[in-house]
Amino acid sequence: MYNFLFIEKKDGITTIVLNRPERYNALNAELCKEIATAIEKSGEEKDTKVIRIKGMGKGFCAGLDLFSVDPREFSRAGNIVTDLFNPIVLSIKNNPKPVVAQVSGAAAGAGCSLALACDMVYASEEALFTLPFLKIALLPDTGASYLLVKQVGYKKAFEIFSGNKNLTAKEAESMGLVNKALPAEALEEACLESCHQLAKQSADLLGNLKKLLQAAETQPLHDILNLEAYYQDQAAAHPAFMEAIQQFKKK
Repeated sequence: MYNFLFIEKKDGITTIVLNRPERYNALNAELCKEIATAIEKSGEEKDTKVIRIKGMGKGFCAGLDLFSVDPREFSRAGNIVTDLFNPIVLSIKNNPKPVVAQVSGAAAGAGCSLALACDMVYASEEALFTLPFLKIALLPDTGASYLLVKQVGYKKAFEIFSGNKNLTAKEAESMGLVNKALPAEALEEACLESCHQLAKQSADLLGNLKKLLQAAETQPLHDILNLEAYYQDQAAAHPAFMEAIQQFKKK
């Protein structure tokens, strides 16, 4: 079904593996479309509770594969961003299921944005997060400007972009960009354990949690208070809430 992805489904976890290891999983047009499609379809599947994204081989994703683009197309770079990259970010942000990135090696450019767009990020200590847009005389894309400013603030984002700074996994962890930076040999187990914990929780609750937290990034407090009340009504009406109350009373 996919030429550049490997899909594994087990225990409610759908793992999407970027499979262009010879190019460090760099993004060509077909891979971009496959990633967005796979994430969207996984979000629609009842047996999928969590989506995990990782790269085959030594890298997570090296960003745009410059060798896959006709140089004449660079005069319309915005079209590449709009048609190929943006649907990936939106497929993650609009997905009702938690999306977890497992990063080994380099996450560069649009590949870094792919990781940052996920709900959680686990990374090996050897991983590098790099946003070298200005280094090649371009500006941030694939939601990088939005994601970085939201997560580290304007001044730090300006420093990272303007300085073409490579962030180690530990640095990214200290900024809140990565949930956990781990030794390479511990990464797979730790990421899967987190995914299993998520898979045990109510899909409806996690889907509404994503909506609530994303709204909290942009909307004023008054609106969020009302939104919390709205989603709390839904949560309290779910059988899982009454079951949790009964279990609590038995203690």
